[in-house]
Amino acid sequence: MSEIYVNVYFRHQDPSTHASLVRLIETGAGQDDASRQGFVDLAAEINADKGEGIAKAFLRDLDDRIHEHFGFDDVDDVAGFCRASATCGGGGDRYAARCVKLLYHLCPGIQAQAWGMGDDDPWEFWLKHEDGHLVRHDAEPFDGYDARIRSTIYRWWHDGLPDVIREGMLNDSDEEDEDQEVGPVTEEQYQQWLKGHEDGSDIADDVEDVVMDELVGAFTNALASMFTGKSAKKTVSADAFDATKLDEDLVRKVFADIDACGKAFDIDGIMKHISQSVKGNVTTTIEGNETTMPMTHSLYRMSLKLVLKEDAEYDGKQEIENIRITDGAAIVGTKSAASYLDPMTNERMESETEDEYTLEVIDGKVQITRIESKELASNPA
Repeated sequence: MSEIYVNVYFRHQDPSTHASLVRLIETGAGQDDASRQGFVDLAAEINADKGEGIAKAFLRDLDDRIHEHFGFDDVDDVAGFCRASATCGGGGDRYAARCVKLLYHLCPGIQAQAWGMGDDDPWEFWLKHEDGHLVRHDAEPFDGYDARIRSTIYRWWHDGLPDVIREGMLNDSDEEDEDQEVGPVTEEQYQQWLKGHEDGSDIADDVEDVVMDELVGAFTNALASMFTGKSAKKTVSADAFDATKLDEDLVRKVFADIDACGKAFDIDGIMKHISQSVKGNVTTTIEGNETTMPMTHSLYRMSLKLVLKEDAEYDGKQEIENIRITDGAAIVGTKSAASYLDPMTNERMESETEDEYTLEVIDGKVQITRIESKELASNPA
């Protein structure tokens, strides 16, 4: 993905504060010292107590991790909201997230959110600050799930915005949600989906400050544990498996289907087995220190998109070591070894992981509700 297009929206209830924030966004911050100091001074005017420190940390973060300077191609007003648009490199989604967090940290009472999309595959991301947290969702339109996307992510992100603000590829398309694999959610299902924000399953704060190449490396190892062998013909199940209770044969069938989807580079095929409210942790070693990062549905899907590509040249072996059926759930322990090209460095890596999956029957479908993945080893081949 060569470019990412970003729109950041915000509005502050106090007109004077809103105007100051617009000026901050319009001014931006270049690479020269005078420009950067001007940005810091403006932030200090907006938030006298913490503005200077927030601004300096923000610029340092952009320099060290995002490799973008702070600025937008166009800034305008849309029904009382400031809209700031930018064309970024491959880190545009993280740039947008940093900008939304900057606005919130400067003015915690602000309404701030962002939408963006890539310039090749149909993919878009949605960011929104709510209840003190940054929440992120990713979507891949025109792939049989449009009605579901409209009735969840689109509805959630546009809530509280004037009708004139309509972001999203599906809002720009004349295609109808016909012949969809998955229909829209009910009101009850939508409210349940929103609870994922309350319990943290789609909150991006905990991982937002992790360096992306470290994050991708950790999740790559976890993903490698689920796929074995090289590319194969796509022979996978169209939907998650129906069930009223779990047994060992059904559990093995789920993992065989996940493996087939991985070989076919079928992200949606894998995600049909992953609960929307999946939880868990990925434990890896970064610079000699053991680091644990939370597993979420959105992050897992995003990581799949980053690493599940034919040119990653996965080759590996997974062994199911044990399956325990208890209290209506299946606990599956696995060990795996994999070889692949690191998506950030293009260096061939070899990794070993030890993983534990929890499977439950949710609404008549077998779903993975928890993933605990621990990296045992990860080294250049």
